[in-house]
Amino acid sequence: MANSGGLSGILQGALRSHTFTISKNRILYHMAGTGVTVNLVIDGFQRIRYPIYGGLTFAPNSLQPAWYSMDVGKWTGHKAYIEVLDEGAGSVMLDRILFTDGPAPSPLPDARIIKLLDDASVTSIASLAHAYKVLFDASLREWQENRLEQAPDSSERIVLLDWMLANSALFTAVNGAVASNDLEALLKRRTNLEKSQTQPHRVLAIADGTPEDDLVHIRGNYKTPGDLVPRRFFEALDGPSQPAPKNGSGRLELAERLTAANDPLLPRVMVNRLWQHHFGDGIVRTPDDFGVMGERPTHPELLDWLAKEFVRQGWSLKKMHRMMVLSSTYRMASRSDAKSDEADPQNRILHKANIRRLEAECIRDAALAVSGRLNTQLYGPSVMPYLTDFMAGRGRPGSSGPLDGDGRRSVYIGVRRNFLTPLFLAFDYPVPFTSIGRRSVSNVPAQALALMNNPLFQQQAEVWAKKTLAVPDQTPQQRINTLYQEAFGRPVSAGETADAIAFLGEQDKGYGTAGDARSWADLCHVLVNVKEFIFME
Repeated sequence: MANSGGLSGILQGALRSHTFTISKNRILYHMAGTGVTVNLVIDGFQRIRYPIYGGLTFAPNSLQPAWYSMDVGKWTGHKAYIEVLDEGAGSVMLDRILFTDGPAPSPLPDARIIKLLDDASVTSIASLAHAYKVLFDASLREWQENRLEQAPDSSERIVLLDWMLANSALFTAVNGAVASNDLEALLKRRTNLEKSQTQPHRVLAIADGTPEDDLVHIRGNYKTPGDLVPRRFFEALDGPSQPAPKNGSGRLELAERLTAANDPLLPRVMVNRLWQHHFGDGIVRTPDDFGVMGERPTHPELLDWLAKEFVRQGWSLKKMHRMMVLSSTYRMASRSDAKSDEADPQNRILHKANIRRLEAECIRDAALAVSGRLNTQLYGPSVMPYLTDFMAGRGRPGSSGPLDGDGRRSVYIGVRRNFLTPLFLAFDYPVPFTSIGRRSVSNVPAQALALMNNPLFQQQAEVWAKKTLAVPDQTPQQRINTLYQEAFGRPVSAGETADAIAFLGEQDKGYGTAGDARSWADLCHVLVNVKEFIFME
């Protein structure tokens, strides 16, 4: 018997069967439990759309074992597996799963109870109560000594014990005939242990399932299957004569093959991606294609050296990041002379640093950072994206997230494929339908309009202005210098100071108030719209 409540009902987990082929019209589950879910996952895909795929999931609702039926007649011949999910305070007991075309078997009485009632010594209510107490105490001792699941009639004992725990009030000293000091002590101990438990921290993980080979799909069509292909590494890289994995799915063998000492492909790809992140372009400028259709590396010897160094340092991403950002190449300025630009107009040999525009997410984060609204908290749930009135259509979420996303970094903004943030899309945010190794970088009027009219930038300009004005005993010139330091990472020039003072004066005339906070908000909004705010030199 699988029993998720054997230790405590608050523990969480999942149970998965091997993959099998559905050959009968019904799947029967003999189980008891509450607060759990049973799913049948077909062809590796959980079908949840009702009513087309109805009946492939259910939740038991009783602590007494019963048969639950699942109609799978329309899925015969398909591969599937069963998963039982205990994700809360519930528990489940499962001892039999049957595949059949007929009805569920008749329930059988508890053999231990039948044996107890057949005992000739039980001749009165008192003797019956004593016999029950002996049975209960024996089951408790077996549980306490971790012998319960090894007993030949463990299923019946576990059901009985769970019933005792669910009806513990019957076993207090008030009910003297069936009182159990052991049960009271165990319940108290379990309660104290449960109070000391914390909620589980969920992470993305993977488990090896039932190994399967797959058929070639002729011209990519699953309806025209071809030959069965054993699990192996890419034939184009390793040839056709490869041994099949002895055990499991082959993921471990794949990982070992990718990281083999005689294969530089994976470390080359990884260091090229890191280089692209720091320098704007990779040494190979087609990060998704290292084949014959991709570009040749601009510095092949450097790429090979970095790949070997990456492996030598234990595949440490942190050490490789550190090496790149401390290099003289990374620390170069973006200014150049005419002779160098003529010799290397595309800066392929890196005679200077590339001027790069911030990515969409970084532009939003920069606006939050200068205003002081950026929340640097790590981890936690994602934030619902802000929905404008124009973001309508099928699948629209029932509620919108806050305009500033609670100040969380853009990486924590939830991604809804049909309701992507318009601000992100204006700055070349990739549509999340496939992997993108290298984002496009455009320079179009919509970007300037987004910086000018997007309500987020208007809101953060006001927040930024209020933060600046809240600092006491500062002259306008000092405040302007602070704004430039925060926006551009440099002090303000004399000409820029004069222009800002003149701008504030003109805005004050329009608002009719000297030193109006709205004038400072307008100045902050102007600084956000300066190209220097979204470009790195």
